[in-house]
Amino acid sequence: MGDHEAALRHAGEALRVQRETADRYGQGVTLDVLARLGIRTGGYADAAGRAEESLRIRREIGDRRGIAESTAKIALVRWHQSCYDEARSRAREALAIQREIGDLAGASSALYVLARIHARTARYTRARECAQESLDICRRTGDRHGETDDLLTLAHIDRRQARYGRALRTALEVAAGLALRALALHREIDDRRGEADSLGTLAHARWRLGDEQAALAALRIQRETADRYGQGEILDLLARIHRNAGRYPEALALVTRALALRREIGDRRGAADSLNTLSRLMRRLGETAEALGHGRRALVIRYEIDDRRGEADTLDNLARVHEAAGGHEEALRHALGALEIQARIGDRWGRGRSLLLLGRLQLVLGRREEARRYLVQAAAVCAKTGDGAAADDARELLADLLG
Repeated sequence: MGDHEAALRHAGEALRVQRETADRYGQGVTLDVLARLGIRTGGYADAAGRAEESLRIRREIGDRRGIAESTAKIALVRWHQSCYDEARSRAREALAIQREIGDLAGASSALYVLARIHARTARYTRARECAQESLDICRRTGDRHGETDDLLTLAHIDRRQARYGRALRTALEVAAGLALRALALHREIDDRRGEADSLGTLAHARWRLGDEQAALAALRIQRETADRYGQGEILDLLARIHRNAGRYPEALALVTRALALRREIGDRRGAADSLNTLSRLMRRLGETAEALGHGRRALVIRYEIDDRRGEADTLDNLARVHEAAGGHEEALRHALGALEIQARIGDRWGRGRSLLLLGRLQLVLGRREEARRYLVQAAAVCAKTGDGAAADDARELLADLLG
């Protein structure tokens, strides 16, 4: 935290001098630095203002490289704020300039931002293409920081695609391997924030195994480096680990902290994630009214920010809450909504789970033929994605149905 405060102090002093001496070029650079520092600590509104001011100055003086840099910075802020359409547009604008002027380092940064945007909105093929192109540039130019960022992005995509047509364990092993390579590089170049990012990606790949060590190590570094965005992600992840282990009071305390932090810094997608985590926890505790309330609030945010994957996850959760409360028709409606999105974005793992839920709901409602149709599909899809437990459940229900 001290290093960050010192950096802010020095940048602020530099900006004061540059304004006194009418150093317009220097002002553009320093404002961009201040925007970057704001992003690191979750001060997105301030970061956006700094980046916009930097962009205005750089346009006035005709600094095309600087224009692209500030535009890419705004794209990154908008990504953090879950404004994906604007983020994508800004990143493409920056990339076009950087390619035109031959700015390889800048192009790599813009491609990295585009990869993260595409991954966040479940456009995984395009995300992988952007991340791989950025990685190729970084290796050509010797940018080791950029190389580790791109390795982590590819790890993130592999982790997400554990649910999208690849066997779960294989995809998670790939993700963990990429994260470990990035971790070694970050330690070699003494990049503490990058080290925390690597540990966080590793933690996300391993959390279903109940492994919290990487998450705790990431959280320690994030606190040291004032990375509030990262803290929100890891606190939510730790809440899920404790929930799955049945440690509900600990899970509740962690997700409550995560939600408060994410709201404070304006991370709307993160807030929706934590509301959904809270809803799932309340469902486990039998508090269906609270579970529905948190889930509905999460769903509103998903709609507003066009988070399709998150929308499907929240609809699935709401379906299960209604099922637990005995509202089977309402559960059916939400599960069908989740299934439609999962089919559209290619989420085969989620689709298999939704098919199983739909089969179970149709059984309860006495619609045996519809139940059979869903369960046959569920068994096939879950077997292909490596979701053995769900495939077995579908087969058992089919055996009882046909028995």
